[in-house]
Amino acid sequence: MPKLRQTVPKFERVQRVLRSYGLNGSRIAPVLKISPVTARKKMRDPWLFTIKDLDAISRYYGIPWEEIKEAMVQ
Repeated sequence: MPKLRQTVPKFERVQRVLRSYGLNGSRIAPVLKISPVTARKKMRDPWLFTIKDLDAISRYYGIPWEEIKEAMVQ
């Protein structure tokens, strides 16, 4: 049986970018004005982030939008 290549799903790359800046659910919650439980849920399943959420996070923490956009597209 051939070995399958494992690829990282697109939005998990977004999660990696956010974590590389030291962000977690409790640091994202006040920016998005949501509870820490919901923010942790979004960090576990990055498909739940909206573009508006990611834009707010990038503006507040100074993460280049191109870096987040590149993580979504690749």
